[in-house]
Amino acid sequence: MPLTDSNIAAGIGDDAAVMKPPTRSICLVTTDILIEDIHFTLDYTDPIRLGKKALSINLSDIAAMGGTPQYFLLSMGLPLHLPFRWVEELFQGIQQVAERYNLSLIGGDTSLARKVTINITLIGRGKAGEITYRKGAQPGDQIMVTGTLGNAALGLRILESHKGDSSISRTEDNDLTELIEKHLSPIPRIAEGRLIAKNHLASAMIDISDGLMADLGHILEESHAGAKIWVSQLPLSEAYRRKVLHYTSSEIDLAISGGEDYELLLTTPRKKGEKLLGLFKKSGLKITPIGEIADSRYGLRLFLDDGREYRPMVKGYDHFKNRGK
Repeated sequence: MPLTDSNIAAGIGDDAAVMKPPTRSICLVTTDILIEDIHFTLDYTDPIRLGKKALSINLSDIAAMGGTPQYFLLSMGLPLHLPFRWVEELFQGIQQVAERYNLSLIGGDTSLARKVTINITLIGRGKAGEITYRKGAQPGDQIMVTGTLGNAALGLRILESHKGDSSISRTEDNDLTELIEKHLSPIPRIAEGRLIAKNHLASAMIDISDGLMADLGHILEESHAGAKIWVSQLPLSEAYRRKVLHYTSSEIDLAISGGEDYELLLTTPRKKGEKLLGLFKKSGLKITPIGEIADSRYGLRLFLDDGREYRPMVKGYDHFKNRGK
């Protein structure tokens, strides 16, 4: 993977990479780890899509800040029994995403491990006046989300229900393919994040990794605010609508609480809402208003069309819910 960025003075080959930060820029740094049998299983996760996902989930964090990704470091723990071809394909997936977003690999490490472990540190940049944080939402702000919700969680549910049948990831059912692909290989919303940030349209923003409820909860906590969500306005794909009741008894709980969609969830002042919707429509990008910010005393509440409050069975993914067991 050749270096193409003139701001890199020295990449792989020394004890540390050397970078010359662009003037008037802010450095953004994020890292994510994927561990076999915790974040993925080799039963239905192929190495190419795993490589793509490993880098894409880091890109999603940079997108949520309104930044531009630039460089990354890759560290891996690999079992001795793993075929070299598998490792080559993993790197192939990483390289595909790196080339798509013009990223440079500037370092990393490898180690023997009992389980496949992939850790990526991504470095990006942004302008001081354009960086968007989780805090900043104000009562009256609209809540919006890019793309659709629930596809990744339903994709995972489908894979788990067909456990032991590796052919499910190669199904000819277009709906199943769309849902599974969203889980195995999400697309980071870099263009959407930049469009929002450079036009100063978000008061707060986050990417949806742990589920709508959990990640909106992070915005509300940081902003000291509450929120109301209209369930009927949640953007659901046609594939999701056609398949969801085959795999779960609730049509909307996976969209509310399921994680790993890696869509952008943001709040915007109402006076900027129409401009935001117009810019997205003009750019051919999808964004949907789903609620509004309220006073902190209101909490986080979801409502059906008839005004009744809706309470999902699960509120979002908890990384440590099985701790101590």
